[in-house]
Amino acid sequence: MSALPVPARPAVLGALSAAVVLGLLVSGVPGSASAVEPVEPPEVNCPASVGAVDYPLASPRIAESSVAVEIIAGALPKGLRLDPGPEGWFVTGKPEVAGVSTVALQGVVMKPDGTKTTGEAICTIEVRSAPKVTRIAGADRFAQSVAVAEGFFESAETVFVASGEKFPDALSATAIAAANKAPLLLTTAASMPAEVLAEIVKLAPKNVVVVGGSLAISDAVVAQIDAASTATITRVGGADRFEVSRNLITHPVFGLKSSKRIHLATGTNFPDALTASPPAAVAGAPVLLVNGSATSLSAAESAVVTGLGAKEAVISGGPLSISTALEKSVATTLTVTRFAGSDRYDTGIQTNAGSFHEARTMFLASGSAFPDALSGGVVAGIGGSPLYVTQSCVSTPLYFEIGRLAPENVVILGGVNALGADLDTLKPCSLDG
Repeated sequence: MSALPVPARPAVLGALSAAVVLGLLVSGVPGSASAVEPVEPPEVNCPASVGAVDYPLASPRIAESSVAVEIIAGALPKGLRLDPGPEGWFVTGKPEVAGVSTVALQGVVMKPDGTKTTGEAICTIEVRSAPKVTRIAGADRFAQSVAVAEGFFESAETVFVASGEKFPDALSATAIAAANKAPLLLTTAASMPAEVLAEIVKLAPKNVVVVGGSLAISDAVVAQIDAASTATITRVGGADRFEVSRNLITHPVFGLKSSKRIHLATGTNFPDALTASPPAAVAGAPVLLVNGSATSLSAAESAVVTGLGAKEAVISGGPLSISTALEKSVATTLTVTRFAGSDRYDTGIQTNAGSFHEARTMFLASGSAFPDALSGGVVAGIGGSPLYVTQSCVSTPLYFEIGRLAPENVVILGGVNALGADLDTLKPCSLDG
């Protein structure tokens, strides 16, 4: 989103500032009877520059509790208010009407000798309409991957194909497919579903990348693709899920030649790697699946990191997903950031809160079943959008995330059997706590 224009400084505010500054200069002249030590003006901050109707506005602390804050020009959007408390001043409430408002805030501190010092902030807040909700749903996981591809791709130079029966290879492919701006389609091991094969034909790719060995996707499936398409088919396999992940990242054609960052996620479960994939894709970084119970990276994994020239690592998940010992080992050579929450849902919140400061679209996927989300992670990454794993209602943290990002669109991945109909209205689970 482009930066909002800085509004012209109100004349009354400018005159007030000049008067305060002049008073301080006069009172501080050496030898003056009223001379006092210079006083730093209090810091006054703005709340978030964007918000959404009916969702709480994200607000950092406006000022310390020792500061008296008031509005001296303009007004906050309807539904918002300045609230003092023991932890400081905040803007609270939920905007009620879409529009753009400009407000001038002034903080005042009175010293024991009667000296007054002020700080000011001019804030512009854009309130957007509540997001539009759409759902992408297929009859099954394979039709779901086709529905996602149809919604976001008219054609594609490259198409990735991975197992829809197990998650690791598709997770490994997510950030790499996004880097190639390629859709990810799912198949069974024994035979490719007709609708998936038809979608490959329709997309008319030059390349099809089959992710996984012949046990994950049989040679018969490769033969089906070859018979229906003129694309060059490349299989990227490995002895296990971890080697497949490494081989995708380092592939000379479809992998990444370099990246300052690498994301690490466990290869034994799907939610952490899934939510890590869009921010990794935005950063041009891969997600490397690792054995989270290990105490250090293997020699092969370290070679991937070195080959990319990575300087920092982002770990998704808490110590039960990736051990503290592994984190400490990685930290000896890389700058490490860990996003970890109390569970898979909270880890997703922490990951996205630390990775996305704005988003026009956000994706929601089931946190208990992987298939519907796999293809969606690719399009989220390509579009620079976060993906959250959720239940069939909006948790309190997710409710606040919608308010923080104020997206225009929320896309639900999967049918009502995976995520219930309540989610179509973004119904909160509870606003307690």
